[in-house]
Amino acid sequence: MTRLFNKTVLFTIAICMALPVAGRAMTLLYTGQARSSLYSYERFTRDSANSDQNYRFYQFLRLKLKGVGHKNTVSFNTYMRVSNDLSVDYSTDPNWRMYNAYMQWDTRASKLSLGRQWLHLGPGSMTLDGVKLELGGKGKVKFTGYVGTESPFTRRFVSRGYDKAGSGGLYVRIKPSRKLAIGVGWYQKNRYGRTAFREIGVNANATLPGGFKLYSRLDVNMLTDQVQKGQVRLRYQGHKRFNFFGEYKHYQPRLYYQSYYSRTFELEGNDQLRGGLNIFLSEEVTLNASYSAIMTEDENSGYITLGAAGSYGWANYYRGYGFGGAEDGFALGGSLPLAHHKFELFGTLDYSRFRFYELDDESGRDYLFSTIFGMHWKPSEVVDAGIEFEDVNNNLFSKDWRVLINFNVNFSSAFRHRSGSGHANH
Repeated sequence: MTRLFNKTVLFTIAICMALPVAGRAMTLLYTGQARSSLYSYERFTRDSANSDQNYRFYQFLRLKLKGVGHKNTVSFNTYMRVSNDLSVDYSTDPNWRMYNAYMQWDTRASKLSLGRQWLHLGPGSMTLDGVKLELGGKGKVKFTGYVGTESPFTRRFVSRGYDKAGSGGLYVRIKPSRKLAIGVGWYQKNRYGRTAFREIGVNANATLPGGFKLYSRLDVNMLTDQVQKGQVRLRYQGHKRFNFFGEYKHYQPRLYYQSYYSRTFELEGNDQLRGGLNIFLSEEVTLNASYSAIMTEDENSGYITLGAAGSYGWANYYRGYGFGGAEDGFALGGSLPLAHHKFELFGTLDYSRFRFYELDDESGRDYLFSTIFGMHWKPSEVVDAGIEFEDVNNNLFSKDWRVLINFNVNFSSAFRHRSGSGHANH
């Protein structure tokens, strides 16, 4: 992993050196964030008789280098994380994850991206190690094609090989007017050298009169000839005092084709209903309510939430029922800014009683009580830090204390490069 880090650093330096020579005159920008976290918690072993006190350190880095020229833009984007336990030796430590790392060339009518990148286009979504090409820019028709390999779940910076994990897809977005956009897409993923997913889908966004917005989507699994996902959502935002939405969704479990579970079990899809309402009593006070339900062929379950929020806090009551079990609870939270918002004290608590599915004895309900309190410190736009204390109580554990410490540094700069005439900082 040390060699991986060294290669990443050298590659980043090479990008920084290459951007200035990409054009005769170019504005160079870089932005990013470095976040360090320390999480202390108690981890129980398999026999539950002993436990380890863990102090896990996380280091995140988000970086964007961008060169803006007269005709095109060249940029490098990356987001990575390394974690290591400071008190317990694990065979997987230090754990490196490269979530994205790609070069991108932008022109007025096209965009080319090369490297590891997250994609969500039409029916397909994946982290791709490969190339993506967009044509059309901001016109009425935009074409996107991508091909490569699906990155490993561990997000290690290694390739699984095109013969084992080859993936690709196409997506076309048509925008006949400002108030309507239609997308059509297709994608395929391979796993272990075999086709695992192949779907085609269509979606549409429409702005309707009176403050309504409509979204619809239909995905079809081409390997099983089944509807994979169907969705319709209507949202109203035409009044300053309230807004609401309603949604219907049909979903089929997405398991890769001919997997053990798809061959062994008879999979059953479900229908889902969701709705929500927000009422703005004033600029500071809001009332909200939401409801969701999951319906299968034999059983249903539902979940309802009622709440209120103000400038310094919020409160929610929630209740669940059906095949997912039964639950009643409430949650409270609040924050208090100090010293012209340079400091903020915050805290939340959540208490609920729940019963597992098919247990009819109401006296046998378990409880869960969790609390979080802490402080944020933001002395400037560049630096912020915080500490929070967490505690969980239930029928099995009377005390489970955890501590999380965060420290963030945001950085950005720009300077103008002119070929043969040096550069000027901004």
